[in-house]
Parts: sequence; structure tokens; C-alpha cells
Amino acid sequence: MKNRFLRAVLCLTLCCALFLTLAPAPRAAAEMQSGTCGKRGDNLTWTVDESGVLIISGTGDMADYSMSFRAPWKTGVTEVRIADGVTGIGSYAFAWCKDLTAVTLPGGLTRIGKSAFHACSALKALKIPDSVTEIAANPFSLCSALTGLKVSPNNPALAVVDGVLFSKADRRLIAYPCARTESEYAIPDGIVIVGNGAFYGCENLRSVTLPEGVTTIGAEAFYECRSLSELTLPDSLSIIGRLAFYACGSLSELTLSENVSILGYGAFFGCRSLRSVMVKSSILAIGGDVFRSCPKLVVTVLRDSSAARYCEQNDLDYIYPDSLDWLLD
Repeated sequence: MKNRFLRAVLCLTLCCALFLTLAPAPRAAAEMQSGTCGKRGDNLTWTVDESGVLIISGTGDMADYSMSFRAPWKTGVTEVRIADGVTGIGSYAFAWCKDLTAVTLPGGLTRIGKSAFHACSALKALKIPDSVTEIAANPFSLCSALTGLKVSPNNPALAVVDGVLFSKADRRLIAYPCARTESEYAIPDGIVIVGNGAFYGCENLRSVTLPEGVTTIGAEAFYECRSLSELTLPDSLSIIGRLAFYACGSLSELTLSENVSILGYGAFFGCRSLRSVMVKSSILAIGGDVFRSCPKLVVTVLRDSSAARYCEQNDLDYIYPDSLDWLLD
């Protein structure tokens, strides 16, 4: 009898120990994240509270980040509040904050870096203060909910026309909001530069017209504009930047005027429907992989031109403007 009692006590003890071992530990309260993010190190500090509100405070510019070196705050940021004293937002500072819906910018902010809000897919609107005078490559690329941007008419450096952001000093189109539903867009007369990443990922656009006077299409300007099928390029165009039309899978034909002198690396990489490109000039500089993954393409080039040599060296199909003249004899 005694042995049975002892066995029962031992069994109960083991069961209790096993329960305590397997039972989940009590959840700790959500902790506030914090650190430094200044261009000079600790000139700026940041905190993220349990509700996802990111506050940046201090004096001076933020550090720049990149696709491979990301900002220190983790996912879950829902709101950004930048305090007075902060003068510059770093490149890729808030990129991939997919839950971000609200941003407060201070009156003394002067600079917004490249791709600062890249792929903030819940951000619908943003007002830029009058103090901002410098904006690099489209800070709002792949903001798939963004329908428009706002600046005051008193802003000395920036302007918004129909929700599209421009730089006054260099007459540059900075950012076309991704979520606009229009299928056609005509860039206003007087614009000289289509900025880096200006139309990045604008999948609703089917037709874009560039006016006479535009000289430069920047890097990644129409990156992955997958529906873009009609593109009017002006005779004034001189430079087409790196990956400018990457993966524009609906483009079928283009004419490059005699003033085009530079084609950047991969300018038409992945334009799989592109059948015809006419190059009227003897281009001074052609980057690598300009027409890579364009399986249907035939390029029309001038005899003895750099474009002809490029096609020959890269095993691209090409013809001359007079290739069929023999049929007229």
C-alpha cells in the first residue's frame, strides 16, 4: 500500500514538472526600439514604440542607406514623425515600410534622399514643406497606393502639377505617383529632364509623350512600366540612362533621333515585345546589355556607325535604312 502511494506521488510530481517545462512563458510587454541614425553618427536618434510610431529627433542630416545596407528600424513602422532640427532624409531611409500610412515632415527639412520612401505600399499622400530644396532620384518609387503629392505654391524649388512632382531649377520631372489610374500622360512643355526613377513601376500607363526640349531620360526612369506601349520621343533627346526602360514588356517600336548620343547600360533590357528600333545617329557611347532579352528585335542602324558595330559585336539582328532599296531598282 505504501509503495503504491509513493508511486502515485512520484507520478504526480513528474507530471507537474513536465507541465511547467512545456507551459509557455508569460509574454513580455512590447519593448521600445531605439538607436542612432545621423550622418555624423549620434547627431540624430530614433525610437519606435509598440504601436509602430517612428520618431527621429536631433540636429542635422540622416545617414544614407541602400538596398543592401538598410535602415536600423525593423518592420511594422506605421507612422513617421520627424522632429524640428532634422534637415535631411537619407537615401532609402524608410524604404520597404509597407505598413507606413502617415508621415510628418518638419519645416526646416531641406533634402529628401534617393528612394527614401521606396515601396511604402500603404502610403497614399504626402505634403512636402516649403523648406525642401533638394530631392534626388524619385523618393516615392513603387509607392503603389500613392495618388498625388502636395507642395505649397510658395515653394521656391518644387512644384506639383496635377499631382506630379517637378523641380523648378533644372526643369526636371521628379515623381509620377504610381497609383494614378490614367493610361495616358503628356509631360508639360518646358521640362528638360525626366528624372531618375520618375515613372518607376507605373503599371497603369500605356502612353507617354515627351515634348520637344527634353534632353535626358534618367536611369530607371520607366523601370517596369509593363503596360507602356506608346512612347513619343522628341528630336531634342540626347541621353537615355541606365535601365531607363527595363522590362517595359509592351513596347514594340521606337525611333531614336539623330541627336541621341548616349545609351546607358541595359536601357531596353527585358523589353520582350520590342520588334523595331531605328537609330538615326552614330551614337557616341553605348553601354552593355542595351537590348538584352529583346528576342524579337531588329535594329535599324546607319552604315559604319557605332550602333552597327555594337549590333555586330553583340550578335543582334540589324538592317540598314536602305536595305530594301534593291527591290525598287
